[in-house]
Amino acid sequence: MQLRTVFRNARHFLASSAIVAVIVAIVAGVGHYAMSHASYEAEADVLFTSEAFDTFQNPAAASEYTTHLVASYADYLSSAAVLEPLGASLDPRVSSKSLEQAIKVTPSPMFLQIIYSSDNEADTKKVVDTMVTDLKKAVARVPHASNNKPVLSISKATVIISPVQGSERSATKSMVVGVLIGILVALIYLFVRAILNTRIHSPEDVAEVVDSSVLGCVSASPTTSEITPLAHNISFMPSRDGIRTVSLCPSSGPTQAGVIAAAVADSLARTGTRTVLVDADLAHGSATQARGLDRTTAGLSDLLAGRAHEADVLVTGKGDEADFVPAGTATDNGGELLGGEALTALLHELGSRYDTVIVNASAGFEASDSLTVASKTASTIVVVGEGVTSRRELSDHLELLSMCHAHLDGVVLARKK
Repeated sequence: MQLRTVFRNARHFLASSAIVAVIVAIVAGVGHYAMSHASYEAEADVLFTSEAFDTFQNPAAASEYTTHLVASYADYLSSAAVLEPLGASLDPRVSSKSLEQAIKVTPSPMFLQIIYSSDNEADTKKVVDTMVTDLKKAVARVPHASNNKPVLSISKATVIISPVQGSERSATKSMVVGVLIGILVALIYLFVRAILNTRIHSPEDVAEVVDSSVLGCVSASPTTSEITPLAHNISFMPSRDGIRTVSLCPSSGPTQAGVIAAAVADSLARTGTRTVLVDADLAHGSATQARGLDRTTAGLSDLLAGRAHEADVLVTGKGDEADFVPAGTATDNGGELLGGEALTALLHELGSRYDTVIVNASAGFEASDSLTVASKTASTIVVVGEGVTSRRELSDHLELLSMCHAHLDGVVLARKK
């Protein structure tokens, strides 16, 4: 399917896509807000003081010694000896490996920094405080200098805990996240549905399947402004052997083809064109129902079965209505009756007395009836249901009509409303 077709079909799904976007945005926003937790970061800054510079005669050696001590304390704090009991005190499922990855211990000359963050403020503070306590115990065990003072000691240790910037629970942030997710899901829904949907919604969709022109777009309750141009176009359709017979063949059931056929016939009659409507939809009698008659009225099926004559089934139109041959008594062998010579003879006889014969056929995929009727008329108009008929159905119907040598002279798009 061409990309332009995808976006044209997408117009028909904007309303449902908007609903999807709103629902997803609300759910995602509420979910994000409910699941949001502020992250906390604790930072311990430990400053050391040393007597090694008085003990060692070489300042460089003293500096190297103290730096090595601080680095060894950093390694100690990152070891399982410290982290395993610390993790167990938080949660038995917390391993020393996971803590080692989460804790950052950075040594530098006479200074050591510990950083840890988590979603639990109390646990965050506990981890860093415990590590500072363990560090103080380790430092207390260092050798003493000649003046009986420890070679290395902690002069100052500060622990600061604060929320991680941007991690606080925020209704505005959750709303923005929800809206973005809603828009994304709606776009995906819109695009996928437009691709998967193959039903016809517009004259442009019809034009992609068939070369014949769209003669009109007719609503479920046809208006004069819709029917008059259609009837005018039909009045100029070619005749066969001097007889103009036009069949309306719906590609699917719910297209109001019977209503359209009756409205077209009446519109032609009002212009002074001698017009007769023949309901060849023996399965449902859609044009008969449109005229307010039931299947008990003698009609085409009775004539074709030899139970009635033309004079018995031809109903004279009231006022400006076209004359009418109803579908007749319901029958199970409609295809057989329509395939006989009796229908050909009837259409020829009516065509010799009327300017135009409008024939309403049954839906193309319910039986072969419409193909039979189309092959016996000079012109065929396919009625396509908006949002009902798929491109494949229309293409298959047109191929069948071509195989039975029907002459396609146009398409009518039957609107849903």
